[in-house]
Amino acid sequence: MATSAIDICEKALRKCHEYATLPATALTAPDTSKKAQVVCAEFYDLARRAVYRMAPWTCLAKRVRLAHQATERSTAYEEDEYIVEKGTGEPGVFKCSTAGTTSVTEPTWPGSWASGAAVADGALIFADGRMYECTTAGTSSTTEPTWPTSGTVTDGTVTWTLATTITDGTAVWTFQYVALEDLLEEHFTGYDYQYALPADYVNQVEFYDTTGETVDGLIEGRHAFAISDVLVLRYIPDEEDVTRWDSLLDVTMVAQLAAMIAYPLTGSHENEQKFSQEALIIADTAESKSRRERKQGAPAGEEWIPGLFDNRRRQT
Repeated sequence: MATSAIDICEKALRKCHEYATLPATALTAPDTSKKAQVVCAEFYDLARRAVYRMAPWTCLAKRVRLAHQATERSTAYEEDEYIVEKGTGEPGVFKCSTAGTTSVTEPTWPGSWASGAAVADGALIFADGRMYECTTAGTSSTTEPTWPTSGTVTDGTVTWTLATTITDGTAVWTFQYVALEDLLEEHFTGYDYQYALPADYVNQVEFYDTTGETVDGLIEGRHAFAISDVLVLRYIPDEEDVTRWDSLLDVTMVAQLAAMIAYPLTGSHENEQKFSQEALIIADTAESKSRRERKQGAPAGEEWIPGLFDNRRRQT
């Protein structure tokens, strides 16, 4: 299976009879004189996200509990209640990890990193899907730092430290994930609750409650809607690490990328259509495999794998 995005690109190129060896920088800084590098850089991420939308890839699936409410001031919250709040940057979802009553004054929710900005001690930001606190005030660099998964990072004269909690009165909120968008002012879906989707959301697999029972719901735009006031989303995230892919996802991605680069690279619509159809067929097989792994069965009358396993109940 693939070990890197470059490996996937080279496989897709070979399907188009282009036997180029790509440098490690081909996707981030392609040589514009090399057509193979240019088309791979242009279409790789687009192909990857399109493939993620094709099937509920169990090798990537993850679950998060969603939030349907913002905090209210001077209000008591119990442990494990979830809220979504937005500062000057992206919205974030938090879980109440210490029950208590929120303060009269709203805390400062995280903002976004900015270059050459004066940063006060205690300031919070979201960066690379995580929350950081300024532990040494100063001025940020003109170049964004590489954000660590633990500890601290120096940014100009600022020191950022990975943070996990925000104290709000006697309540403590623990950061869970960055959301795609803040809650809507109103909606007309017929569902009782709206929820903020995680920022890395690409494809829905299923809605559940916290006991694992499926829940009726709807995804529309950048929000989810349900009749339940507790909602867990199983979904495919915007995962960039190809080493997490299984063999079916690997070959589907190669075929889809080959389909997208075939015409600009070779001028062949025939190969474009052939590779696109190949990707869809493999993705259908992956969806059948996913149903078996989820133990929820296929829709009535469908076959697990056409011609091999019929899911219809037989008389004994």
